[in-house]
Amino acid sequence: MSPGGARDASQGAAGRSGEAPHAKPKPIEAGMLEDEDAGAPSISDAGGPAEFAPPCDPVTNIWMLAPGFLLAKPVEYVADRSIVFGDERDAMGQIVGRFAMNQVASSAGTPCATASDRERCLAALEVPPPTVSGVYHLVTTVGDTVTIWQAPIAAQALLGLIDTPAEVIWWLRSQRGAVPCSVRIEQDTDGYAVYGAEDLMGAAMGRVVQCYEPDGAVSNAIPKVRPNGDIVSVWPDGSVCAQ
Repeated sequence: MSPGGARDASQGAAGRSGEAPHAKPKPIEAGMLEDEDAGAPSISDAGGPAEFAPPCDPVTNIWMLAPGFLLAKPVEYVADRSIVFGDERDAMGQIVGRFAMNQVASSAGTPCATASDRERCLAALEVPPPTVSGVYHLVTTVGDTVTIWQAPIAAQALLGLIDTPAEVIWWLRSQRGAVPCSVRIEQDTDGYAVYGAEDLMGAAMGRVVQCYEPDGAVSNAIPKVRPNGDIVSVWPDGSVCAQ
C-alpha cells in the first residue's frame, strides 16, 4: 500500500482516536473501542458482551452502531456506511448517467488522524468502493491507509467475534436487510436473539420462515446471531427450531 490515502480493499490493518484538540491522537487497540458519547463499557472478544443497546433513530431507522464495535484490529477511525445511488441529469433534466456516493450512518474516532497527507487521505475516504457485496460496508483509516471492509468475509475479519449488540445489528442488517429500531436483543451462551425481526429470516426467499415442532406447534422464526457469524432460527424461548 502506497502512502497518501490510497484505497485498500484487502484485509489490512484497521483503530480509533479522539483526543483533546492539538493532542497527538492515540490509536485504540483491538477490542478496546469505547463509546465516548454513551459511556458504554468496552470488552474485548476474549471477555463478555458490551452492556448497552445501540441507539436508533425511529424516524429514519438509522442505527448508531460504530461506537459499539469491539474490533479485532487496531484502527484510528471506523465508519458504518452504505452506498446511495442517484441519477445525473443535464441542464434539460434528462438522465445522462448514474452516480454513487457514501452515506455514513455512524462513526467512531478521527478520520485520517495520523495521515502524512490528511487532505489526500480524506479525499480517498470519500470515494465509494468500486464493488461491494451489498450496499453496507465498513471503512477504517490507519495513517495514510483507507481500508474498505465488505460483508461478510472482510467485515468479519475486522469485527472478529460478533459479540456486541451493535455488531449483531450490523451483521444481521448486512446479511438480511434493514433492522427496525423496535427490535429487542437478548443474549444467552449461544449468541444474541433479535426479537421483532422475524421477517428477516426469510428475506432472501421473500417469505417468513416458520418453526415447526412434531406436535404441530408453529411460530415465526426469530433470528439469532452466533459469535461466529452464523444466523439461525430460534423459538421465542431462544432454542433453535426445526424449519
